[in-house]
Amino acid sequence: LPDTVTLPDTVTLPDTLTLPDTVTLPDTVTLPDTVTLPDTVTLPDTVTLPDTVTLPDTVALPDTMALPEAEKKCVHGINRQDENQGGQVENQGGQEENQGGQEENQGGLEENQGGQEENQGGQEENQGGQEENQGGQEENQGDQEENQGGQEENQGGQEENQGGQEENQDGQEENQGGQEENQGLQEENQGGQEEKETDEEDQESWKENWCEVLRSLTWSEMTDPE
Repeated sequence: LPDTVTLPDTVTLPDTLTLPDTVTLPDTVTLPDTVTLPDTVTLPDTVTLPDTVTLPDTVALPDTMALPEAEKKCVHGINRQDENQGGQVENQGGQEENQGGQEENQGGLEENQGGQEENQGGQEENQGGQEENQGGQEENQGDQEENQGGQEENQGGQEENQGGQEENQDGQEENQGGQEENQGLQEENQGGQEEKETDEEDQESWKENWCEVLRSLTWSEMTDPE
């Protein structure tokens, strides 16, 4: 503790103060050399003490204790011994009260530290959430780019498919033209074959007719130049 601890002029405690069931003080408590108590101390209406209080093995009292003005007036006219004894009792009470204030201050510091740690944890959790959100946005952007690339690739495939269909249609039309040309050639070939068969039939008929003519002629008719 520092060499000098100055409390405020007025200290007002709450109406109800409940201490824990067990309070363990350290083995050694060193108070400052000078402790100035406030002029007015208002105690709470109800103070519940713990079931167990362990006092330290050593308590070092300050060299100087400044009493408030009200206390000086209260002890005026009392002999030196009673004043000293009362001062010691009050000093002990002040020390206990000071110790309680220090413990309360320490508790407040610990609570503040806990709040700071909780705040830091919340900030780290918030930062982690922001990083996770950023990672999700980047992943979403990557998915969108991949989806866009897939759509462009799909569109290119559709255009290529359409070109293939048009080329296939041109091939079908060309094939149909070839089939029609082939059919015309087949019909022309068939007509040629029919014409050839007709010529052959005409030749056979001519031969048969010529033979009949020759059979019907007599020798004199056959030798007649006319």
